This record gives sequence, structure tokens and C-alpha cells, in this order.
Amino acid sequence: MEIFHQLIIRLAQITDAVKLKGINDLFNEKDDTTLSELETSLRENKNEIVVCADIGTSIVGICYISIISTVGFNWRYCFITELFVREEYRKRGIGKAMMKFAEDELIKIGIKKTFLWVGESNKKARKLYTSLGFIEMADTIMCMREY
Repeated sequence: MEIFHQLIIRLAQITDAVKLKGINDLFNEKDDTTLSELETSLRENKNEIVVCADIGTSIVGICYISIISTVGFNWRYCFITELFVREEYRKRGIGKAMMKFAEDELIKIGIKKTFLWVGESNKKARKLYTSLGFIEMADTIMCMREY
């Protein structure tokens, strides 16, 4: 296993695209996002923040955050769309560290609220999120439609 004391939580950069592609494919089961698309998004998408946990030789955790502006509110909010730590690096506080880093970045740019989805059966993630101050909204139902 790689040396853990070299862990750095930081914003992802374009040069991280290959490493991000590897962890993204692991988490999303060989998602069809191409390396070129990932590079373009890192370079041009101003409505997304990507936080990574970097140990030098690889990225062991990711947190993808979409920033949302709408005419319906005079403030922006965000959605954490992905939080993933490689299995062999779990239970070391990496997820919590990425979330706290993300929170600091979001506060800097004036984000007022953060939302996320988590599976009802994902008890470990739910425990993490509530420990960070997230409130489970029992009266909210998520809906989806595929095209």
C-alpha cells in the first residue's frame, strides 16, 4: 500500500484527468465519460468543483460538486453528486476531510446550501453526512426519468 502520510486534499486540476478517469471508472463501473470529456470539463466547467484526495502516485478519493444558479432564487446552491474513497483507504477520515475542504471552498464562493443524495441502505455514508451537519429530509422524495 502507498504511504498514507503524503495525503493532500485539494481541488483537481486538468493534469489530474488520467488519475480521475481511473477512480471515476472504478466508482461508476466503467462510465462512458471519455478522458477528453473529463479534461474539457476540468478546464471549462465553472459550475463544478472537483475535490480529490491525492497520495502522490494516485488519487484515492473524489468529491464532485455541481453548483446551481437559478432565476428562482437570488442565491446559488450546490449538489454533491459523488463522494467516493477507494476501499483500501476507507475508515481513515478521507471522506470527512474532502467534505470539510469542499465546504470551505463553497463558503468562499458564497454557496448558501448544499444538498446530496445517499442511498437509504448506505448507513456508513449517512452517518458521515449527519456527523457533518447534514439533515436527512424524510419528507422529500427524489424522482428520476431516463431518456
